[in-house]
Amino acid sequence: TLFLNSNQFSGTIPDFSSFSRLREIHVYPSNLKGVVTSSKLPLGSLRVLIIARLPEDPKNPRRLCVDNNDATFKTWAERRDTNFHGGYCGTANQNLARIGRIAPSIRGVTLSPSDSVVLRINIFGRQDIQDQSLAENANIVWETDSGSITGGGDTITYVAPSTPGVFRVTASLTAAECHSETECTAEFEIRVRRTSPVSASVAETPQNPPGDIPSILTDGEGNQYEVFTPEEGGNFSEGSVSLAAGPGAVPNGEVVGLRIDDAGAASNAGMTSHRYTLAGTQFLVSGVNLDGTPLSSFRLNSTIEICIPLPDVLRSSISDVAMVSRNPSNDSLMVLSTSVRLGVGGAVSACSNLSDVPATLAVGSRGAPDAIPTATPEPDPVPPDTGGATPGSTSLLMWLLIAGTVVSITSVGMLVSRRRLNQNAKYSEGPHS
Repeated sequence: TLFLNSNQFSGTIPDFSSFSRLREIHVYPSNLKGVVTSSKLPLGSLRVLIIARLPEDPKNPRRLCVDNNDATFKTWAERRDTNFHGGYCGTANQNLARIGRIAPSIRGVTLSPSDSVVLRINIFGRQDIQDQSLAENANIVWETDSGSITGGGDTITYVAPSTPGVFRVTASLTAAECHSETECTAEFEIRVRRTSPVSASVAETPQNPPGDIPSILTDGEGNQYEVFTPEEGGNFSEGSVSLAAGPGAVPNGEVVGLRIDDAGAASNAGMTSHRYTLAGTQFLVSGVNLDGTPLSSFRLNSTIEICIPLPDVLRSSISDVAMVSRNPSNDSLMVLSTSVRLGVGGAVSACSNLSDVPATLAVGSRGAPDAIPTATPEPDPVPPDTGGATPGSTSLLMWLLIAGTVVSITSVGMLVSRRRLNQNAKYSEGPHS
């Protein structure tokens, strides 16, 4: 017997299907919410389920109730040896099932310790049309591995922890509430930056290093980099790609050179573990110090805006595209919050923000890449059909025996004839009477 009532438990009702000896579950009264289905219960052993008082409104989606379309549970509840006290989710459950998928409104954000940010999920119906009104009947569960969450529904306020690091905030729906089998969870990446040893009053005012600052920086191979400073920020553009940072992005007292280059075709074919398929061209954002030394790792105080061309093959699915930061060392992908912009002459660009350089960027479309096809082996060459037939093994053996016999007889005959010729020759050479 399991008692989950009269305590401070909250959230969605858990899955009890693995409790094969559980006979009674008492949940009411409690703060647990959600939709109960037969897949969450050990109906083979269960005899009593108490989740709510029957007088409560079964159409209220904020309470605990049983899926009205679950015929397996209804069959169990109507048995003589079972006892069910609770209500069914009728119209409310049907509204929940209309949710096709959910997605984060932004992929990630960088905060300072103890800063707050509003996070929101986009809700799409089964026709893949965004409809935030579906959140009214949904039991959306928000969780984080660090920090705190206030609010609920499709929008919450997240307060970052006091320690730096990379953290996750997730919003999820139960299987009964979301039609999709794979997109019922939205994840946000929260990067909490390390606090500067400089006091806040000094850090708030951007300050360039002393001395003259060159207009262009050059590395050992002759590549030129645009100068980015704390006071002015900086801009770099070449064709349809661009970098832009405002004042304060570069840490005080430092100067960096940044540029973005074509890094070849973007492809992650065969990486079926990825959630996005890359297309078009990938670009490398690189940087150097004031003396031209390449940066192996550099973090800005705030993000720089990056724009790269949107591949033509992705123009028909703009709602599903995102800029992706690719880690060449392990081929992992990090999806960035992305906007699509129409430029001069009809040029279409994907723009996002990044705070860490160097970085390899590309544009991808939602959906895992197709697996690399297995090569079909070439068939062995077949000799042309001459119209004849190959004899069977038995017939072939008989023909070989006959041929061998004929050869033997012929050889013996030739030997006998040769001996007779020799005798005649001897006779003709002797004395004659």
